[in-house]
Amino acid sequence: MKKFWVIPPKIETQDFGEFSKISITSVKPILAFGFWAVWFVMWLWMTGSLGAITMMVYMLFLIPSSAASEMPAPPALDVNSPASQAAIVILIIAYVFFLAVLLKFFFRFVVSVMWHAVGKEVIEVNGLEIKLAKKIGNVGFEKSYFVKEIRSLRFAPKGLKSFSGKIISSGAPKIAFDHNLHEIGFASDIETSEAKEIISLINKTLQTANIE
Repeated sequence: MKKFWVIPPKIETQDFGEFSKISITSVKPILAFGFWAVWFVMWLWMTGSLGAITMMVYMLFLIPSSAASEMPAPPALDVNSPASQAAIVILIIAYVFFLAVLLKFFFRFVVSVMWHAVGKEVIEVNGLEIKLAKKIGNVGFEKSYFVKEIRSLRFAPKGLKSFSGKIISSGAPKIAFDHNLHEIGFASDIETSEAKEIISLINKTLQTANIE
């Protein structure tokens, strides 16, 4: 069922006989973009990151210099004492850990937003291999599978994850095949009728390439 707040994927197929290419744009959840932006700002605020940045800007730029000069100086820190050195090391470790977690989350957040905004899945098929790729612009993740190692091209079962794993998250794949004891899923977020047409095109291309 189509939802008015979601722009469904657009599928472009190119059939050159013994070579075919299928491009599937990502789903674009319109309302989710605004929700993600608000949620991310709230997450920063609740973790203290935005509060710390706000306070830093306030201290540096908004407090008049005269008021700042009247503020009492902080007590001197004896950096040579064991307690002070231990406290500094703990603070540095905590800061690095927090920064690493923040950067990891921020990276995944940006990748997810960019994927839904301009991402696309590309399937290239010839007589030797099937190449699967998820791209954001010209950058992305791709894998190739030799045709002789592929078995049972079919509709993907429920619960199967995409071939890209957690690198680029997307919806459930609709097509799958077996490759060296692994089940590979691809063609995410499309309708069953569209998956059927893609399976037919892949089988046709492989059959044509093997005959020629």
